[in-house]
Amino acid sequence: MTAPQGSISLSQEHLRESLAACPTWQELCGTAANPASPAAALERTYLHGLPKPSNGESYDPQELQSYRPYAIVSTVQQEGIRWTREASGGSFGVSGRMYLKIERESPDRQGDDPTADAMVTWTNIVGRIGDELCALSDSAGYLACGEIVPVDITYCPHPDLIETEGFWQSAEFLITW
Repeated sequence: MTAPQGSISLSQEHLRESLAACPTWQELCGTAANPASPAAALERTYLHGLPKPSNGESYDPQELQSYRPYAIVSTVQQEGIRWTREASGGSFGVSGRMYLKIERESPDRQGDDPTADAMVTWTNIVGRIGDELCALSDSAGYLACGEIVPVDITYCPHPDLIETEGFWQSAEFLITW
């Protein structure tokens, strides 16, 4: 993989590193009794999307299941990064916005719906990851987040997608840095 350089790639890598340092993400990538190492959690955090499907065309449910849990980091398409300077001159500051999507297999369901416990567990996971990203944002080597907004929390796929994608839960964050 090409080493990240410059403001865009480095900010994406800082977000990947931040997520990999989150104990909740490590636990999700391993087990409660045996959480994944930060390096193993980082391996489940992709830039821009999952690797191409093995058949070159589309994922089958088993292939998607093998990736889960996973996270995807990407820069927002419009105004995802900006360099700004004060009117009086001086050096430029850089800031931007990124998406972070996390997805896991939903462990418990009743027909086409997750159980109430699975929904509360997922909400707890999403909230703890947000809390942990905030706590890391003042530490060197991690993304200095200005705002973290969960823009979509999905408790289960539409019933029409279960056959082709499996049964999953996801959350998307908009992160301003």
